[in-house]
Amino acid sequence: MESIGGGQIALESVEVEATLQGLFSEVTMTQVYRNLEEINIEAVYTFPLPLDAVLLELTLELNGETLTGVVQPRSEAVDVYEQAIEEGDSAVLLEKSGPGLFTV
Repeated sequence: MESIGGGQIALESVEVEATLQGLFSEVTMTQVYRNLEEINIEAVYTFPLPLDAVLLELTLELNGETLTGVVQPRSEAVDVYEQAIEEGDSAVLLEKSGPGLFTV
């Protein structure tokens, strides 16, 4: 994870939980990052998944508030994200950024 403006972000913990379901597995990865700056920052996080993986859910905790992703058409999602940022709200946008790559 990196900050757009060069702020410091610390990885505090990683937890992986996997459940086998026949020929499939469901893997949940929890990563905890902490903003080390005195101000809000905009962070970018890119992560890989196997090409045949299916991303089922994105849940984040920001400032003690749990946010769960909602699938929207790309243009609508970008508009909602940009409007929230302009209004000073916390916002998250998940996009497929390449084969097997996702960016938050």
